[in-house]
Amino acid sequence: MTLLIPNSVYTLPAGTDQKSMRDSLSLLFTLIFLLSGAGLLYDGVSKSDPTHTAKIIAGATFLALGLTTMRIVLKGWMDWWKERTRYRDG
Repeated sequence: MTLLIPNSVYTLPAGTDQKSMRDSLSLLFTLIFLLSGAGLLYDGVSKSDPTHTAKIIAGATFLALGLTTMRIVLKGWMDWWKERTRYRDG
C-alpha cells in the first residue's frame, strides 16, 4: 500500500515507519471491535426486544471484524519475530 501524498506534506516522526503505525492502530481497532461485538452479542442475547436480531447480527459482525484484524496483526507479528530470529542467528 503506497500513499499518494508528497513527502513534503506527510512526514513521520523520527524512528517510526508506516508499518509500525499500522500495527499499533490495528491493535487498537482489534480491541474496539472485539469489545463492541461482545457487548452487542451479550445485550442481544440477554433480553428479548424488537432490536434483538439486529444486535445479534451487529455483534457477530463486529466480533468477526475483530478476529480478522487480530489474525492480520498476529501474522505481521509472527513475520517480524521470524525476521528478528533470523537476524539474531546470523
